[in-house]
Amino acid sequence: PGQPYPMVVTDNEAAGRRLTEILLTERGDAVFLAASRWLPSVEERIRGFLAACAAHGLDDGEARIFSSDSDDVAAGRRVMTEVMASRGGLPKAFVCSSLLVFEGALEAAGARDGLPPDMLLGTFDHHPLLDFLPNRIVSARQDEKAIAEAIFQCLTDQMEGKPPRAERLVIDSRIWRNGDRP
Repeated sequence: PGQPYPMVVTDNEAAGRRLTEILLTERGDAVFLAASRWLPSVEERIRGFLAACAAHGLDDGEARIFSSDSDDVAAGRRVMTEVMASRGGLPKAFVCSSLLVFEGALEAAGARDGLPPDMLLGTFDHHPLLDFLPNRIVSARQDEKAIAEAIFQCLTDQMEGKPPRAERLVIDSRIWRNGDRP
């Protein structure tokens, strides 16, 4: 409301909920490692995480979130170290708000004896190297093609003199698992 131009965004809350549903269904346990929790996209992902926890009867959702103000590899190491200290070991599954946090979390989690082969990993970003990790990975990927098409349509409408649609266009993410092929 009150925005004169369209805005195209990914449905981060739904992505967080869907991703967490998979982790909780398959492992019964999950934690969220967040950086820059104040960012709208991260806030939405956390809301989805909390909704999935509640749907699975877990009333301690907020206690399952570990966060850092910085978004870097060192932050990922710090929050995973905090997870292990507070929970007495590694979680069965975790999801990270970014690939930088994911990288640091992997370093911390595998520092002693390597990653447990049954640990399920989740992230909201994608990188081709995820295909080569031995653990199962679930990623909520932005649908870049749908986003580009929506933006192109908005621009085309404006170039044709149509009034701008003052709305928020929300695009669903796609769930990817290593081993899946496009």
